[in-house]
This record gives sequence, structure tokens and C-alpha cells, in this order.
Amino acid sequence: MFRIDDYIVYGLTGVCKVKGIKEECFLNYPAQSFYILSPISSPEMTIKVSVAHGNETIRMVHSKDEVNQLIQGIPDLELLWIKDDRERNQKFRCMVKQGNCSDLITIVKTIYSYRTLEDFKGTRLNKSDDEVFEIAEKLLNEELGFILDLNPEEIPNYIEQYIA
Repeated sequence: MFRIDDYIVYGLTGVCKVKGIKEECFLNYPAQSFYILSPISSPEMTIKVSVAHGNETIRMVHSKDEVNQLIQGIPDLELLWIKDDRERNQKFRCMVKQGNCSDLITIVKTIYSYRTLEDFKGTRLNKSDDEVFEIAEKLLNEELGFILDLNPEEIPNYIEQYIA
């Protein structure tokens, strides 16, 4: 169970602060506890997530040491390019929904590498690849930026310098 003032990652919303834990009754359902979350990217927004089901979609943010280990491991990460567009899109979207940082890094590295490979210069990725890349990059940069106390836009340069 998470506590008030914890910072967590909630699904595709990204990093959120746990503002409270409240028991509420909806419709004819029995009362249950809810996390009251505030996304750091939209602090004016409030999200309620059932405590009973929250562990499926919520995790603690990584520590600074964990993030630095993830970044150090980027050069050794294997690309996960799947030739079939539909299969690749399905796999990448499933990985994004899991919200695992190493999976997000794999997606970003794979699609970025594909974009820059000499063999594929001048060809465009399909729209699904672009969309999943943007989502993965946003979630990754937001969490790493929060942990490293950097703006999300600074994360790609930070990673480049860190692994150079």
C-alpha cells in the first residue's frame, strides 16, 4: 500500500503524487478505499484509483541509483524489432501499458535506432510506431526527469552524456 505524499507511476498518466487515501461509496457498491492522485504534469487534475486494484497499474518511482543502472545498461540492451507491423505494434503497446522503465527504454532505443539506420534512411515509420515512440519517450523522460531533478526535455542529452 502506498502512503500519502508518495510519488508513484500510474499507468499512462505518468508520475503522480498520492494526495490522500479516502473511503467512498459509488452507486450501489460497498464502500472501498481510493488513492487520490495528482499527476505532476497536471497538478490541477485529480485521479481516484481503487486501492484494491491499484497495485495492477501503480508502482513506486525508481530510485536515483536504479535509474543510473538502467541508463548504464542502455548500450547493452538488445533491439526488439519485429518485422510484422501489427505484431510489433501490439507488443510495444503492451510493453507501454506495463510501464516498466526498461521496457520503455527498449522501445525508445529500438525505434530510434530504426530511424537512424543507414538502410532505412528516407523511409518513414508507420503511424503506430511514431505514436508508441512518443508515448514511451514521454513517460520515460517524465519519470527520469522527476527522479534526476531535470526537465523531461533534458533527459535525452543527459543519457547521451552519461553513456558516452
